[in-house]
Amino acid sequence: MALDLPNLTAVFTAKSSLVAAFTYLSYDHVITFDTEIAYVWKTPWSFGKGLFIFNRYFGLIYFLATVYVSFLSSLTNKGILPNLSSGCMSHTH
Repeated sequence: MALDLPNLTAVFTAKSSLVAAFTYLSYDHVITFDTEIAYVWKTPWSFGKGLFIFNRYFGLIYFLATVYVSFLSSLTNKGILPNLSSGCMSHTH
């Protein structure tokens, strides 16, 4: 099987960009968390506070899930992890 270098380069670039974006987003959450506690969490609930929390944490959860699925699927396709959707628990003796 021949290696498709342009395709491998595109996949590597896409996954690297995904990890970089997730890293930047996580770093932003860490360095601004003390300010968030002071100005958001200590205030009464409002529509604006709800939108802020949704916007802030939905993106982080979405990126985490995307990174997880992106790398889990590549490990499954390479045979490093079992493909759970193919019924790997059934054994023939």
